[in-house]
Amino acid sequence: MSKKRPSDAQLAEMLTTPHFGQRRPETPPEDPITATPMVVEIDAIDFYDRNPRRSPNDKYHEIKASMAAGEMDQPLTITRRVGAQRYMVFKGGNTRLRALKELYSETGEERFHRIHCLFQPWTRESDALLGHLKENDLRGDLIFIDRALAVRELRELISNEIEEDLSLRRFETVLKERGYRIGKTLLGWFDYAVDVLYQTIPVALQAGMGRPQIERIKTLDRAFGQCWLSLGLGADNMAQDVFVEVMSRHDAEQLDLDAIRRDLETELTVSADIDLQRASLLFGAALDGRPMTESPKDSDEKSSLSPAGATTITGTPLQEDYPSGSATRSTSEDGHTEDASAVTNDAVSRETGPSPVIETAAQTPAKETQKRPAVGAYQDATNPAIVNDPVPTNPTLDDLPVLRERAWALARGVTVMARLGPDIVHPIPSGVGYLVGPNSYEVIAQAEQQLGADHINHLRYLWWTLAGISEQFMPDNRAAEYLPDHWRNRPLEEGIAVACKGGEPDFPTWHMAAKKLFGTGQEPRAEAMWQDIPPASINFLGALLWPRMSDYAKRALFVLIDVYCAIRTASDGKVWK
Repeated sequence: MSKKRPSDAQLAEMLTTPHFGQRRPETPPEDPITATPMVVEIDAIDFYDRNPRRSPNDKYHEIKASMAAGEMDQPLTITRRVGAQRYMVFKGGNTRLRALKELYSETGEERFHRIHCLFQPWTRESDALLGHLKENDLRGDLIFIDRALAVRELRELISNEIEEDLSLRRFETVLKERGYRIGKTLLGWFDYAVDVLYQTIPVALQAGMGRPQIERIKTLDRAFGQCWLSLGLGADNMAQDVFVEVMSRHDAEQLDLDAIRRDLETELTVSADIDLQRASLLFGAALDGRPMTESPKDSDEKSSLSPAGATTITGTPLQEDYPSGSATRSTSEDGHTEDASAVTNDAVSRETGPSPVIETAAQTPAKETQKRPAVGAYQDATNPAIVNDPVPTNPTLDDLPVLRERAWALARGVTVMARLGPDIVHPIPSGVGYLVGPNSYEVIAQAEQQLGADHINHLRYLWWTLAGISEQFMPDNRAAEYLPDHWRNRPLEEGIAVACKGGEPDFPTWHMAAKKLFGTGQEPRAEAMWQDIPPASINFLGALLWPRMSDYAKRALFVLIDVYCAIRTASDGKVWK
């Protein structure tokens, strides 16, 4: 029995059906089954609702202007979900679609009403999101957090589609199979940004924070957790909660990671009931990857065996922000700490009792015959010789390079321990060996919030003490020649120039004039001036400096004064000549 011959209409339908007669019920019959050019009204196209770009496109107005001028006529790629009535952009194009819609609304021109498009048949949700991700990656203008959130959503879509929980390794493999290469390490950074930082510092992330800053934050996070555990303060999740809370307090478009670190150290001092210097030194050890070998109880017992109670890590006193150095120290059975280099050179061991013994030239005149340190000897800021080495009593011009280097190392150490930061002093090959820089006002203001008004007066006095020793505000100074670029074109540079001339007005008069006009609006530079150079009229507040400094910081400052005197002796009182 022969089959009934299909009609012409039935034959036409079968020829346009994939697999010749096998329907795909998930594909609307009116949509093409292959990539097809078409003309579509702009009002019939929607934005992609999973658009990876969550932040505004900085180039939007430029793109819109190009389209208005007819310079950008690339067709939009569109698709349509199963059963949907409207099209949507596919593989990027959200920014162009927005521009076209606005241009049609503004001009009413037909060229913006009916546009040429390339239709792509719908496959699955993960393919649509992956297409948009690939398109944005080609342009390279997707900020880190937007890409991280999109990759997280893609992972969830694929996981649901294949009904499998995806590890990072498995997810990396699946993406590679779909033509999207992204490494496991970067996937891990995406997870950290989404899981930890997105709810904590959204403003900073949306402002465009990139991977390098996120890696620095992760380093702070890890170091804080290590310090928390080493001090016996509780479980990891407690440290994470404190870290997140501190980060959220600092959320801003420009994130100050140094201020965050200082805040984290303050949290350690409060939680562990230890002094700020110990917390800072411990944190520095964790950041440098050096082992932390003591418990909180041990720390209390050993605090008298290291400078100012510094945490002893493998026998070396730690200093904030300083890289690990080559200087070695050994601890004998009776608890005495010895500088290995000193033992090698002259078989002299330095005994450290409840307070470290700082040897000065007056105490050890015989050592004047020793070979003096060469340039570079004090570049390693962890080297205890910076404080312990004798200061020459009869210095010559040949000693100036080393003395200046040592003065900078001492000043830097004092500012770090006082929480003025490591970059407030800048090394120079002339003068006393360093300059004190601007931005102290902001640092001091943060310290005031955390530690109170008394501490702010302490820091102001310390700033002026170090600036006075540097002689950067003395007549005929040459400090302006050595200012780093980021210190130039600021009131600090102007103040140095005024001081250098030594005429009328002299530097104190110039500085006090800013004080009188501060807040009156009559001198727009006054506020900036006080942000660079803190108040100097702090009557009797200098007494606050000493009780608020650790013993080790006091000794470092005393040695700095000795070194300063040696520099003046060697230069015949003309440090800038």
